[in-house]
Amino acid sequence: MSYWTRKDGFTRKQQGLYRPLVAAAWQRHCKLDSSVLDYADKAAARRAWYEAELEVATGETTTSSLDPKRDFEAAMAHFEMLAGAGIYWNLRVYGGDARRIAHNIREVCIENDVDEVYMRGMARRSLRLTPADPLPELASLEYEQLITLMGELKRFLRRGGRPGGRRGYVHFPSHDREGKNGQSPSEVPF
Repeated sequence: MSYWTRKDGFTRKQQGLYRPLVAAAWQRHCKLDSSVLDYADKAAARRAWYEAELEVATGETTTSSLDPKRDFEAAMAHFEMLAGAGIYWNLRVYGGDARRIAHNIREVCIENDVDEVYMRGMARRSLRLTPADPLPELASLEYEQLITLMGELKRFLRRGGRPGGRRGYVHFPSHDREGKNGQSPSEVPF
């Protein structure tokens, strides 16, 4: 085996970034699937989960058989997604491709029962468009706009927001009279 194809696993610095992310992904997995906590040997259950997820991400079941240059970002992106810890590594893996970000937004929406019309309304608000402007199509948004939208979606979900409720609209008795621009009180967002 030549020097260029040698697999030594991740470097110490990479392990310092990787291990906390894997731990966060495991904690989230345990929250979502409480049956994992019923196993007598929790360490074996964690190891089986870890190996299965690492194999999905890289095709290998242990980091010692991974290439630190080629496989690190893919593993980080996968466990970042599992942990719900942001999109930094996913952007590195996919090169910030706007289509991929729009696809990730759709996946997060499906996973959290957020319909696309609601998401497009969130895009209109986060891009500071007026209510008179049509709802933007996700596919037509630029890279920076999609990043902004993904951040807004993550914050919304992290705070426990779900569509269907009147989240973002607050009724104040002082608004019982006509609001700005002749809007009724129910149309004035807060």
